[in-house]
Amino acid sequence: MRQKHSIEAVVDRFRPKPELAQRLAESFETALRLGEGLALVIDMDAWQESPSAASAGRAGAVDAAATPQIFSSRYSCPLCDYSLPELEPRLFSFNSPVGACPRCDGLGTTEFFDPARVVLHPELSLAGGAVRGWDRRNP
Repeated sequence: MRQKHSIEAVVDRFRPKPELAQRLAESFETALRLGEGLALVIDMDAWQESPSAASAGRAGAVDAAATPQIFSSRYSCPLCDYSLPELEPRLFSFNSPVGACPRCDGLGTTEFFDPARVVLHPELSLAGGAVRGWDRRNP
């Protein structure tokens, strides 16, 4: 039976300081590249080796307080695998059918009509006067 596994590798370890901004950016880009668009960040201050895990022979096990933060560069949620298409300006343009509201077609208002008020005589044809004003002879 095949199982899905994940391999986590430490790219860098340091406490963030203003003078280390470039190092942080480079390490984060490396993590995203190696992780195929995913990076996991754990706060070093919260990351402490669990004494019970160490005594059980599981060296490197972390305390529950070290909650990892997962980052993705793929416009997707790494937890539920929901993904979005890459954002483009046309998605936000009312002039584009892609970005326009499907209800009002990007106009901001909706117009509707009551068919019962438009078709006065449903038993007649259009030429016979079913819709008032349809024919010039039928004002």
